[in-house]
Amino acid sequence: MGSTPFRFENIWLGNKEFKRKFIQWWTSGKQERETGHLFMLRLKQLKKHIVAWNKSSFVVEQMKRSNLIQTIAQLDEEEGTTQWTVEQINQRKQAKLELEHMLLLENRVNQQKMKVK
Repeated sequence: MGSTPFRFENIWLGNKEFKRKFIQWWTSGKQERETGHLFMLRLKQLKKHIVAWNKSSFVVEQMKRSNLIQTIAQLDEEEGTTQWTVEQINQRKQAKLELEHMLLLENRVNQQKMKVK
């Protein structure tokens, strides 16, 4: 079997960093060649950049999710103690909202992948 075909993920368009990087990648390495050849060359270069960015971005997101889960667990343990503060309540609420948002985005990506197959 060959390598997995490249698939563009719509969810990337919602990422501000991706938009900025995409413009940077597309405009880098201008070469004087035939238009068709230049376009194909840029697409190949773009694919390499996107695949690398996606892998590094995925690792960062996984670490972020893990940290949020750990923070929520710690705050859940402290709930109800005499040291429980309004700041901790707000911190836990914010962490849960961020985690919920991340899981929602992951769910969208998985739904899109299921439609493709």
